[in-house]
Amino acid sequence: MVYHAVERRYFPLWFGLLLCLASGAVVAESLRLLVKDDPFGQVLVRHQAEFSTEFSLPLSSEPKHYQALYRHILVNALRETSHYDLLAVDAVWLPDLVGQGVLTDLAACDLAADTYLNGAWASGQIADGRQFGAPIQPHPEILVYRKYVLDALELEPPATLDALLTVAEATRDAGHGGLCWNGQAGAALGQTLLHLVAAFGGSVLEDGALRLDTPAMHQALAYLQRLLAVSHPHVLSMAWDDRMHAFREGECALSYLWSARVGRLFSGARAMEHDQLGYLAAPYQAGQSPVTPLGVWHLAIPANLPAARQQLACQALRHFNEPPVLEVFLRSGMSAIANRPTIASGAWFASFPVLALVADLDQRGELVARVRPPLREFQALSERLGNMGHEVLRGRISAGTALREVESQLLALRWENSAGEMAP
Repeated sequence: MVYHAVERRYFPLWFGLLLCLASGAVVAESLRLLVKDDPFGQVLVRHQAEFSTEFSLPLSSEPKHYQALYRHILVNALRETSHYDLLAVDAVWLPDLVGQGVLTDLAACDLAADTYLNGAWASGQIADGRQFGAPIQPHPEILVYRKYVLDALELEPPATLDALLTVAEATRDAGHGGLCWNGQAGAALGQTLLHLVAAFGGSVLEDGALRLDTPAMHQALAYLQRLLAVSHPHVLSMAWDDRMHAFREGECALSYLWSARVGRLFSGARAMEHDQLGYLAAPYQAGQSPVTPLGVWHLAIPANLPAARQQLACQALRHFNEPPVLEVFLRSGMSAIANRPTIASGAWFASFPVLALVADLDQRGELVARVRPPLREFQALSERLGNMGHEVLRGRISAGTALREVESQLLALRWENSAGEMAP
């Protein structure tokens, strides 16, 4: 191979591949990724040929739904040799997967920590400070609103939870549908409650123990009961895509939304214009510190990947954080990247104004991934909390009874898991 025949930025991956060959290791025909079927994974599949060109190596990505992805990661860990070079991992799974010996410490990858959003990078660490995840899709849950509606009603964008009630009520009374949020039973509502607990200054983890029957959780449920009256009429049936669709269709004036999905508002038959949309940090309770929930997807290296391919995987992680590759994602409408210099440059603010908000929140230290507790039982927690919370909002059970029941269920589940059962 002649070095000058390949662009300099492609050389590391080719060099890693040659090292694999020289070591006698078996080399697959492509860089193999197991990913989530969300914006990052969708762009990988849609633009596979372009990424293969950028990497000078064919990429093979296998997208999975949330729970299926977790199960595939565990099954893959049982193999003598991993079928994948890189795994997409939710930040909340990291402590559990590391504890089970599923992932490899990324210290040898020499990643440039200062080029990632602070909150996103920190979410890839475990308690002892070791890094096991390289952020690829940090997406805070923010509030979006129709500027022209608030302007017409002479309303200020709401920064606090009380202000949100006031603005949602005014927009609903004016025929603009009020607020959209995740109120559907199960994980949708459960995650809404977890996020609101943080907005009220609380946490569901106290000294490592799960605590749900707390003042902050009671405040969160009481707040949602008030919010129901100023929200979309079908909010208790809404999950992630439902609220985004309703907002895009003009059925509500404000909506909570993961920032990675903002790009979808500008496509389709009812595409919005950029100047119609405003972006806000997640509202918080007055007197508490502002906190915007941060969900983060990472790429991680499986522990059972051969050493020679681990080197190739490290090089791929660095490449995913370089401008030419990031631009493919941005051009494809993905409004969430982890590279701080690319965001801070402002070059993409015209296409994705939400990035300006993300940069500002990161600078202020308000993007917090721990709002979503890093527990093996996170999915079970959010589902069961959301199911019981739904009963509370429908007036079928008291908040205290519901929260104590979920605590009891989760405690039993943790005992099962500690005895060696697979998490749900």
